[in-house]
Amino acid sequence: MKRHWTELAYALLVAMYPKSFRDQHGDDMRLVFSDLLHDPEVRTLDLVRRVLGDMRYLNGGGLLLSIVFGSLVVLIWLANRSIDIGARDPGTIVPLALIALLFVAVGFTGSRRSGRFTGGIRMGFTAGVVSALTVPGEYLLFHSFPFYEVKGFVLTYAIAAAIVMFFVSTGAMLADLRGHQARIGRAFRAFVGAWRQDSELSA
Repeated sequence: MKRHWTELAYALLVAMYPKSFRDQHGDDMRLVFSDLLHDPEVRTLDLVRRVLGDMRYLNGGGLLLSIVFGSLVVLIWLANRSIDIGARDPGTIVPLALIALLFVAVGFTGSRRSGRFTGGIRMGFTAGVVSALTVPGEYLLFHSFPFYEVKGFVLTYAIAAAIVMFFVSTGAMLADLRGHQARIGRAFRAFVGAWRQDSELSA
């Protein structure tokens, strides 16, 4: 029997979960979704709510939170471009500082929620994808970037992505600062030990 397109879409959604989660719950999730989809007593709105509730486990448990962070960045950018913030401030430093803090926070939150540095990076990447709407928005709403140049367009995105991931990585590292300090210490001691050993062999 041909599957409904929503089942295919949900299967794609399940494929985005971490492998360990998919191996344990993936088949059951797809089966339950299919049963609910074809149950005449289940309203479409209830099914949508269930899917959105399941999405909280995506991206280290923070997909929706990532979207919220990214949306806040877009709102701050839009407010900054629309009105000036403060009499002495032309509307640049304050919002940029807020955006930087948001990306530090998303990296910190993602790392804490997942217990891994990569969890913060994934969450920050998702927030960054959402906030990337500001780049074409600058051109479409304010005509600020010369997007007729492909090179300038790509370069703008690359620079923005690098800055964003720097702040995200900072937040993710702060979430487990002691752990990172210990790993750096072990790596440094291993390097010094290898260097001393090499020096003794060369003498």
